[in-house]
Parts: sequence; structure tokens; C-alpha cells
Amino acid sequence: MKDGFIKVAAVTPDVRVADPGYNTERIKGGIDEAAAAGAKIIVFPEMAVSGYTCGDLFLQHKLIDECKTKLKELADYTAGLDVLVFVGSPYHFRDKLYSVAAVLHRGLCIGIIPKTFIPNYSEFYEARYFTPGNASVLNTDFFGTGIPFGSHIVFENGESMPDLKIACELCEDA
Repeated sequence: MKDGFIKVAAVTPDVRVADPGYNTERIKGGIDEAAAAGAKIIVFPEMAVSGYTCGDLFLQHKLIDECKTKLKELADYTAGLDVLVFVGSPYHFRDKLYSVAAVLHRGLCIGIIPKTFIPNYSEFYEARYFTPGNASVLNTDFFGTGIPFGSHIVFENGESMPDLKIACELCEDA
């Protein structure tokens, strides 16, 4: 933090629909570029891991499981970096599918933020696939580690930047 400011990067990588492997490589490139430019917080779009327009492919466990595996790969990728990364993905929790932002920091996924307001009008029909998140903060298992899952989570680092507090909202949640 310099003079009360921190550099934030919004990165929009080229993605391929239903190709988490390709998308993960593009996300890694975006992390590298933003971190090299001095960004400490890096934000990626909703559904960056899967692509937003997967339609009924969101109902396939193979796609959802691969997205979770790629989130772990991205978390691992941040291990040597001093950045906080927010990346969008579908996420299966308690037998329901959510549109989430995974929060990654220093090799860990430190939280999962579910989208609360699911648009279901005009060209949007997300309610067909996704469950709205709620304010309750629950625990989800992320590869053997319990992490918070909920829309009302505030991230802070009391040691190096005690005045910095960050929350996340997706799309119409804002």
C-alpha cells in the first residue's frame, strides 16, 4: 500500500467455452502480467474458468469437477506471489450448483463467494443452472481443507495492511 492506495487489476482473458484447461492457462498469463505490473488484487470475470455461455454443459459433472480441479491449480499457482486473486467459476456445494468467485492467495483458496442474485429474464436464464447464494457463511471442503463459503465474507490482512478490507460481489449482487 502506498499513500493509502493499492493497485488493482481487472483482467479479461480470452476464454473458450467449456475448456477449463485452456482458460486456466490464460488466467495464469493474466496473473503474471498483472503481478508484474505491480497489482496486488487481480479480478477475473464471472465464469472465467468455464466460460459464461456453457448452457446445459453446466449440468455435466465432468465440467464442474474439472473447474474445481483448475481452481486448485490456480490457487497453487499463486503460492509465490503477493497477490489476492478473484476468479469466477461454477462450483458444486451441498448438491447444488453456484456461480462463484474463488478467492486465491499465496497458494490457497481462502474463500468461495456465491452469486446471490441470479438473473432470469431476457437473454439470461441462469436460474436453470445456478442456486442463489445466501449471507450465511458455511464451510466447504476444498481438497481436504475447510474454507468459508458465503456472500458475506470480508477478507483482511491485519499484519501488513490493517486498513485494507475486501469483500466481493458478482454481477447484479452489486
